[in-house]
Amino acid sequence: MSHGTVILSVPLLLIAATGCITARNTHTYQTVPVVAERSRQDAQGFNAEGLAYVAKGDHDRAERAFREALAADPGFAAAHNNLGLALLKTRSSPYEAAIQYALAGKLAPHAPEPRINLADLFERLGWDAEAVAEYERALAIDHNNSEAMGRLAYLYTRMGKEQAVVAPLLRVLAGNEGDEDWRRWALAELGEPRQTASQRTVGNGADASR
Repeated sequence: MSHGTVILSVPLLLIAATGCITARNTHTYQTVPVVAERSRQDAQGFNAEGLAYVAKGDHDRAERAFREALAADPGFAAAHNNLGLALLKTRSSPYEAAIQYALAGKLAPHAPEPRINLADLFERLGWDAEAVAEYERALAIDHNNSEAMGRLAYLYTRMGKEQAVVAPLLRVLAGNEGDEDWRRWALAELGEPRQTASQRTVGNGADASR
């Protein structure tokens, strides 16, 4: 569970390796020069290297590794997503991060993680309506995604939405034993002693299986 997604106080959803779609319009944005002889296998190796650096807190090297992954394969959605995370850490650049998340979303239309990360970014910028729209897009892809559902419920609560809107999300979260942190928070919102912000657990948001 996390509000705002691993790293520092704002965890973000990493993607270890995703079968992603090759970009049809790669001319629209290119992160680094493309080396033609390199491959998806090379990209996956650099992406894994970047994730290892993230785990060590070395975001500068992580950024370089993710850029190397994109030099090998500019259509590798996982590396775009993870480069977005690294850019927030190394440059505090929400604009560049948003571009990477948006590209990842287009390249991997069935992956909820880039939408959740983009929504989180919008939320931290104070763009609540845009954040809601991205969380809803993530849930349209994966109806049972507890991260998207929990963050949307939390955002709705912060926005002061009526219970008729928030309660259905809370009930689903409360019944989800697969994500104990969001389950406990939802149960508290539904009537158990309310947790303070400091009591809410911020998870790492990493998903190495996608």
